[in-house]
Amino acid sequence: MKSLLAGLVLFGAQAMACPNLTGTYSCTYQDGTEKMELSQTETNGVTVYSFRNADDPNDQGGNLPADNQVYRLQDTKDFRNGTLQSWCEGDALKIQQQAEHYQEEQHVGNLSLVITMSIVDNNLSQVTDGFYETGSGNYPINESMTCTRVN
Repeated sequence: MKSLLAGLVLFGAQAMACPNLTGTYSCTYQDGTEKMELSQTETNGVTVYSFRNADDPNDQGGNLPADNQVYRLQDTKDFRNGTLQSWCEGDALKIQQQAEHYQEEQHVGNLSLVITMSIVDNNLSQVTDGFYETGSGNYPINESMTCTRVN
C-alpha cells in the first residue's frame, strides 16, 4: 500500500512538472522572422516563463506563470475583456486566450484559442487551436509553427 501511495504521489508531481522551454529560437511568421528568447524560473512552486523578442532592444518582455489562474488582459483598441490562463500538461505549456474583438468601436466577434508549446526535435513547436466567432458563423483557427533553436 505504501508503494502504491508513493507511486501516486510521484505520478502527481510528474504530471504537474513543466517542460524546459529555455532557449533562443528563430520564429518565422507571415510578416517576417523574429528571434524569441524564452527562459523560466520557479517561484513558490510555480514555473514562470519569460518571453522576449531578442531582435528588439526595446522589448521588455513579459512573464507568464503556469499556475492555471485566469488573468485579465489590458484592453486595446481592437481587443477587450480578454483573459489569459496558462498551465503545464504533459510535456507542454498550454496558454488559453479569450477576448472580444472590436473594429471601429463595434463588437465584431469573439476569439478563443489555446496555444500549445513544447520541444520537438530540440526546436520549439507552437500549435494554435481555437475559433473566431462572429454573427455569421464560427471560423476555426488551426495553425502550427516550429521555431528553430538558435542556442
